[in-house]
Amino acid sequence: MPDLIIVDISLGDGSGIELIKDIKVKYPEIKMIVLSVYDEFLYAERVIRAGAMGYIKKTEACDNIIFAIKKVLSGGLYLNEKTKDRLIHKIFTKKAQTENSVIDQLSDRELEIFQFLTKGCKTKDIAEKINLSINTINTHYLHIKKKLNLKGHNELIQYANSWSYRNNK
Repeated sequence: MPDLIIVDISLGDGSGIELIKDIKVKYPEIKMIVLSVYDEFLYAERVIRAGAMGYIKKTEACDNIIFAIKKVLSGGLYLNEKTKDRLIHKIFTKKAQTENSVIDQLSDRELEIFQFLTKGCKTKDIAEKINLSINTINTHYLHIKKKLNLKGHNELIQYANSWSYRNNK
């Protein structure tokens, strides 16, 4: 039984967030850290809620991974300073709604599907990758469009493309 698991958000055939939730339910004593390329402002809070004890962007991993592992194994929580400050600010203030706060409204599964859209994946491919039916994916599309105040599927695709472009500069 491991003391610590390092998880990525993107897995070949599933979601790292769902994996974290599953591990937390089955093995609550195992600590987890997420190591990912994805923006910590979008994912850190989600992975902590799912049960992870830390989040490290791959670009900063070399400098911080040992410190993060030691901190988490000793019972602490590891987030970089900017992410900690942002989360504390979010808790104690009622900031104006930003684009990322709109994306924050998406459930973990909806965000996962939205991320696939930002990569240009088709509905059938998304369904196969995360083992859901096409109808279920379409239902998630409806919820995403409603939360993002979008009218049609083409508008959703355009929004995903422009969001991806702005966030991956």
